[in-house]
Amino acid sequence: MIHPLPQLISSSDSLNQYNNIAHIDKLTIREFKVLRLTMIELSCKEIAEQLNISPETVKKHRKNILKKLQINGKSGFRRLLFNLSLASRQ
Repeated sequence: MIHPLPQLISSSDSLNQYNNIAHIDKLTIREFKVLRLTMIELSCKEIAEQLNISPETVKKHRKNILKKLQINGKSGFRRLLFNLSLASRQ
């Protein structure tokens, strides 16, 4: 599977300090879509509507993202989103 973020991530010094970014290729396509939509600050319900899945499924995908990227808790997830957002603007 090909993700659009690897070039962005490898070129960003601020992101390279986070080892969990190296695992982004472990995300499924659906998990990656959930991550991308979360980055643009859509709510769980809005993401569910866009992807035609239930909000509970979105929550499950978010939990899987945390596990696969070895992120602890919501604050770690917010930090990841913030750094990805910054990197995407460079």
